Amino acid sequence: MDETSWRENGHKAWLWTVVGSAATLFAIRPSRARKVVNELLGAEYQGLVGSDRYSAYSHLPDDHH
Repeated sequence: MDETSWRENGHKAWLWTVVGSAATLFAIRPSRARKVVNELLGAEYQGLVGSDRYSAYSHLPDDHH
């Protein structure tokens, strides 16, 4: 999972990428906040996440990174 800056209609946004074994999700969101992580993974997600440990991911348990 990762996010990178993106321009959408001249406004700053974030392109989120979530890669799984069955599919890859690309989503453009206006922020890179924790709420987007929860939206894209689901609040009850219990799998592993590969990330750069940006603070938006800090609520995930260490054994899920």
